[in-house]
Amino acid sequence: MNGRLFVWLLIFAASVTGCGRSASFFRITDPHWKADSIEFSLRQTDSVAGREHPQSLDVSCLNCNLVEASTEVIVDSTGNARVNIPEANYLLSALLHISGRGIDTVLQLKQRSIKEAENFYKLSHPLIGRILVTQFSILYADSAMSQIATHAEKGDELNLFGENDLLFFAHHPLFPAPVYLPKTSGVRLY
Repeated sequence: MNGRLFVWLLIFAASVTGCGRSASFFRITDPHWKADSIEFSLRQTDSVAGREHPQSLDVSCLNCNLVEASTEVIVDSTGNARVNIPEANYLLSALLHISGRGIDTVLQLKQRSIKEAENFYKLSHPLIGRILVTQFSILYADSAMSQIATHAEKGDELNLFGENDLLFFAHHPLFPAPVYLPKTSGVRLY
């Protein structure tokens, strides 16, 4: 075979098969809120037993409004890591890009649980349940739906103060008072 043709075939094969892509040897487990930070564990996938986890990771918030460089996070000897991204405390869902030696993934962390939210945000009214938003929806500042507070995306989860026949009275991390979601835009989880 002609040497030049062989080189071109080799380049073509490498571009089609994705040569250079790195496999993920680790996965994220047990992501949760801890005070004002996000904690998670780094665990090996089944295919790479015995591989040492990275000593640090780069973490960036993909849906934060403030544009900041990624944060370097130290991974302890047991594979646990903790990152503080202040804006993430006020999002319904924090979308984090986590990368390092042997891992490149995106993690979506939902709003805090009912008890954690009551304590962290020092809410004056108790939370009674949780809602799953089923479509993009406006969240209103009043029950007459005359003033817009913010919005929620499909798949977001909000903690619940109460409800009536038409509206859910929900908690959004940016607001101490309830925001109002039409019941046609969500379903109660519990």
